[in-house]
Amino acid sequence: MSEQDFVTGRTYFDNKFFPRGFRRSGEFTRKEAEILEKCGVALKALMTGEKQPETEAEKKFMAVVSGEVEAETPVERAWIKYMKYISQPRLAYVTAMSRPVDTDELVDYTDFDMD
Repeated sequence: MSEQDFVTGRTYFDNKFFPRGFRRSGEFTRKEAEILEKCGVALKALMTGEKQPETEAEKKFMAVVSGEVEAETPVERAWIKYMKYISQPRLAYVTAMSRPVDTDELVDYTDFDMD
């Protein structure tokens, strides 16, 4: 199986998780980013069921994605790495007050002696 089995001629973008692109994300090597951009449209179509696996390469890819077989090719490894990244929960830190602050409750520390 090679990249040519999955190339569609359209570039794959994932603006939700990689708004600046795969190459600029820092998560993928140059080769992995190139594979995702070239083959991502076909791989996603297989994953979502838009396209049924017809060739041996597509059937093996589906076996890899379902966990039946280990990823062997660069295409399979790049897609598994991509899927692992987008399926991990993300931590978001929000800094905000839980309630409005009443100015009467604020303490003025300027009157305290620092010694």
